[in-house]
Amino acid sequence: MDLQILVDTVREYQDTWRHTMTVTYTCRYCRSTVGKIDESVNEMRLGFHWLTPEERKDIISYDMNGDTHVRVVCETCQDMLEKNPDLLLLKNPFQ
Repeated sequence: MDLQILVDTVREYQDTWRHTMTVTYTCRYCRSTVGKIDESVNEMRLGFHWLTPEERKDIISYDMNGDTHVRVVCETCQDMLEKNPDLLLLKNPFQ
C-alpha cells in the first residue's frame, strides 16, 4: 500500500473517533440526564472502543445534529434495581 494512502486512511479513521458535538448521558430507565460533555472529545477517551458492536448499538445513538446520546443507569435507578431485581423483568420498570 502506498504510504500516503495509508496516512490518509489513518487520518480519516482518527477523525471518525473525534466528536465535536454534545455527548449526553441519559438514564435508560427514568430518562433523567446524568451528565453532558459540550467539548471536542475522543471516543477512545470515553471508553467507547471497549464496547462490542452489540453494546454500542444498545448504549450509543447519534441524532441528526451529530450529537451523541449514551444510555446509562443513574444512581437512583441502580439502587432501586439492586433492592428489587425483579423489576428487570419488566419492559419499563420505572414508567
